[in-house]
Amino acid sequence: MSEYIKKDYNDLIIIPSSFTNIRSRKEIFPYYKHNSGFHLPLITAPMDTVVDEYNDILFLNNKINVCYPRGIKIKNKINLFNGTMQFESISLNDFEKLVIEKNLIANNKDGKYYVCIDIANGHMSFLHELIKSAKNKFGDKIVIMAGNIANPETFKILSNNGADYIRI
Repeated sequence: MSEYIKKDYNDLIIIPSSFTNIRSRKEIFPYYKHNSGFHLPLITAPMDTVVDEYNDILFLNNKINVCYPRGIKIKNKINLFNGTMQFESISLNDFEKLVIEKNLIANNKDGKYYVCIDIANGHMSFLHELIKSAKNKFGDKIVIMAGNIANPETFKILSNNGADYIRI
């Protein structure tokens, strides 16, 4: 029996660099280059109280990547909007049945499928195995967001298994 070690927010810390050459926050450029433009390193939560088919354009116009909640079915939801990533959220069961077993991955303008495996517990070994299987099968044609996790070791494991984005 392994010993359980409780972790909480006091166990998480972001450690900045010891030194920097930055003299002013005006020198900071918060955007990253993706496809055809520059975007903020932000992705909406896949919750219908945050983003839906009526307000997604507000996020996209402000260069914020969108992760649609499960159940939103709009025909352009998985096309790239000015290079901004738009993730489709699906359940773990749908990911296994549709993506892994039936090879159903949608193609965006950049030839990739952006998917969020929308589950509450990203610590499940079954999730990790499915991600590894999808990456072995589709390579960089599938971009996977997974989580939710709370343990830094799980972050490393998900990353090593092929998750491109990890919800914490």
